[in-house]
Amino acid sequence: LAVVVVDAVPADDVLQIAEKTARKGMKDALRGVEVFDVYRGPGVPEGSRSLALRFRFRAQDRTLEDQAVDATMARVAEQLGQRDGISPRG
Repeated sequence: LAVVVVDAVPADDVLQIAEKTARKGMKDALRGVEVFDVYRGPGVPEGSRSLALRFRFRAQDRTLEDQAVDATMARVAEQLGQRDGISPRG
């Protein structure tokens, strides 16, 4: 998931929102969220950066279905997009 974040918003805030929202949707299957890339340049407004987030899901007791993960990721994107200074990268 990639989001554009103004420089005033710490990456840790983005991670906390993303993890809290994903954990609500996938409870025991979320293994972690991390920033794996930071980009500044063409396509990203001055004073902002693009953060690419990696989500790791795995359930010990069942096979995860695409629909459940996709719904959770949609909620994460929605929650992040509602915060000042954070918007989806598209």
